[in-house]
Amino acid sequence: MFELNDLDIVVEDNLDFSNWRHDLRQGIEFRLKDGNRILIRSMILNDIPDIVDIEKMAFEDPWTEEAFIYDLFYPYKNLVVSGVISQKIVTYLLSIFVADELHLHNIAVHPDFQRKGIGDLMIWYMLNVALQEGSRTCYLEVRVSNKRAISLYKKFGFEIMGRRYNYYQNNNEDAFLMSKKDFPNLEN
Repeated sequence: MFELNDLDIVVEDNLDFSNWRHDLRQGIEFRLKDGNRILIRSMILNDIPDIVDIEKMAFEDPWTEEAFIYDLFYPYKNLVVSGVISQKIVTYLLSIFVADELHLHNIAVHPDFQRKGIGDLMIWYMLNVALQEGSRTCYLEVRVSNKRAISLYKKFGFEIMGRRYNYYQNNNEDAFLMSKKDFPNLEN
C-alpha cells in the first residue's frame, strides 16, 4: 500500500481508518502538494447536482442523477465520498462492498482540479478503507481508451484481468476489468 508521503499529500486531521465512517461524517482535511486543502467527507443528497455537472464534464457517457442517488442510498455497505475545496465539490468516489470485495463504481475529478494529486488521494483513501473492512480484492471497469485512468490504477497495483466487450452503451467501447488483490496489512 502506498504511504501518504509517496503522494506528496499531508493529513491535516487525525486519521483513524478503524473509525472511517465517523471520520467521514465530520470530514477529513488533507493538504495537497499545491497547498490547497481538500475536505473528504461523506456524500450527501445535496451534492448530487454538482457531482452530475462534474460527471458530464468528465465522461462522454455520464451517469444520471438517479444512478448517483441509487449508489448513495445503496442498501448495503458502501463508500461514497465527496471532495471539497473552498466549499466547492471537486471530486467524488462511489464504491460498494460485496462480501470480501470492493467494487469501484465511479470516480472523477473536476477538470479544473486535475493533475493535483486528488485522484491519487481518492484511490489511496478507498484502498485503505477497503483494507480496514477486510477486503481481499478491489474491482473496477475502465474504458480501454482511458489511458490516464488506467495509469492511475496501475500506480496503485491494479492489474488488467480481462476485457468486457461492448461494455459502454454510448459507443460499444470495450472496458478493461481491473483488480487489485492481496492487500497488505497496514501495520507492516
